[in-house]
Amino acid sequence: MDIPDEQYVYKLVGVTIHRGTAEHGHYYSLINTKRGKTEEDESKPDWKATEKDPWRVFDDETVKHFNFNDLQTEAFGGQAQETGFDNDMSAYLFSSGQASSYG
Repeated sequence: MDIPDEQYVYKLVGVTIHRGTAEHGHYYSLINTKRGKTEEDESKPDWKATEKDPWRVFDDETVKHFNFNDLQTEAFGGQAQETGFDNDMSAYLFSSGQASSYG
């Protein structure tokens, strides 16, 4: 059976985040912990509501609750703001040295 790509529906189960530069940094993960036996039937409307699932931050020996609604800020630095930098690379290099909200 050949199914077109646009008919596939995926549910986000995890995100790996890197803080730092190409030479130095730290990785940690945000993981949707509602998988497996407790997973809702994918035919139900709430199945796609990833933000309703329990998420955790896995950072070395630390595991704590994570609010999925904070994903944009945590993984991508939030919405663009006027920084006074003359190009995107300068703004990125400046911001990459800031501490994580979970650090």
